[in-house]
Amino acid sequence: MRTSAVVDFSDEFASTCTGNLNGPTNYATGVGLTPVSIALANLDGAGGTDTAVAYKGSNNVGILLNDGTGRASVETYLTAGTAPASVYSADLDNDLDIDIVVANSGSNTVGVFLNNGGGTFAAQVSYTVGTTPMSVFVADLNGDGGNDIVVANSASNTVQGNGAGIFGAQTVFGTIAGLTPMSIVLKNLDGDSDLDAVVANSGSNNVGVLLNNGAGTFVVQAPLAAGTTPASVYAEDLDNDGDIDIVVTNSGSNTVGVFLNNGGGTFAAQVSYTVGTTPKSVYGALLNNDAFIDIVVANSASNTVQVLLNNGAGGLTAQTAIAVGTTPSSVFVADVDKDGDNDAVVANRGSNTVQVLLNNGAGVLTAQTAIAVGTTPTSVFVADVDKDGDNDIVVANSGSNNVGVLLNNGAGVFATQVVYGTLATSTPQSVVVTDANGDGKLDIVTANSGTNNVGVILGNGDGSFAATPVTYATGTGTLPVSVV
Repeated sequence: MRTSAVVDFSDEFASTCTGNLNGPTNYATGVGLTPVSIALANLDGAGGTDTAVAYKGSNNVGILLNDGTGRASVETYLTAGTAPASVYSADLDNDLDIDIVVANSGSNTVGVFLNNGGGTFAAQVSYTVGTTPMSVFVADLNGDGGNDIVVANSASNTVQGNGAGIFGAQTVFGTIAGLTPMSIVLKNLDGDSDLDAVVANSGSNNVGVLLNNGAGTFVVQAPLAAGTTPASVYAEDLDNDGDIDIVVTNSGSNTVGVFLNNGGGTFAAQVSYTVGTTPKSVYGALLNNDAFIDIVVANSASNTVQVLLNNGAGGLTAQTAIAVGTTPSSVFVADVDKDGDNDAVVANRGSNTVQVLLNNGAGVLTAQTAIAVGTTPTSVFVADVDKDGDNDIVVANSGSNNVGVLLNNGAGVFATQVVYGTLATSTPQSVVVTDANGDGKLDIVTANSGTNNVGVILGNGDGSFAATPVTYATGTGTLPVSVV
């Protein structure tokens, strides 16, 4: 359901990285917490990135404040509702500090914790929502300058909007029985300057559109018939007519579906494009320099990556699938050879490799020799970790309990990964690259399901990282699998 913000990785760092990881420093949080969602934000106004964790098993939210060096203070807990499933951080009351919103899936509420300043929070104020809220998102929906709340309620098949700072009773917007909304994206679909909602409904094989009336309430539109088991939605202007179109991955019918916007937030019927088997990951980017967004798909069951070129009118032409390694699980698009066009990088979970596909400038990708990484790479991320002007690769090796970094020589050729251990039996499932301590250097954060902790490896800014990671315990049996 997220979007986005979640990226899985672990890997070895490139040959110029230095240092080995020693045993982590643990911050105990208790037994049976079951962390399921993490939000990173500056909660205390001190300039560093702090952490909020939703603990489904113990019905609370944990706060770990950054001490300015990327390390955390002793965790404190905020009492939430039953089985919190998703946490989001944003300024809800316009006082310039960051508040917390949590979806309490077991008590059918959304909880708001207002920040008192300095990273302490008032008691939760609860707002009743639909059944089993699983995902929460915050944005200014009605253009009044205050942040509003949108929540997807999976069991009652609704999406709900809410107010700003202090919230009134929320309005429920049904998405039709049996939909099982799994992914929600907020975009301006009708051109009226406020944010509307797009929902992928895997249980009913359709896409829901909810138009914002400008006051933060939504008008539910007739659902858009999609393929089988739509798993995620992507929304952007594909035909360059100034409005936002919708792309959906139909993992059960092996298609990508496109809904072109007629204007005003109404959509033409889905046009389906056959791709490989079980498309699991989709990315939109400019590939052939014609100013139209193209689509890249990783087909996990057919072991291919596939490009769908945009004809300028939002029509896609599926190109010949490109064989990659076994079970490609994640694809990332970025310019890795500094020639001005976007290339692709894929993590091949089944063959323990990452693979670069170089773009010839016309949207034709050529798979390069697969690069051995650790065991079971689950996700790939591309960023300039050494600040030399080219993009490097970070990959999560969940089976070999490490993170790897592969440094770019500037031409899209990558050094052998340098491995940074994440602790024996850690099983890193998710990795993000972010400036965790506000020093202007990229750091690595991992969710380690095997050792029930979150790890932070501080970057030196030159592609090397601190020799000692810091870990934050999430409790026995919690099995964290995602960090954002």
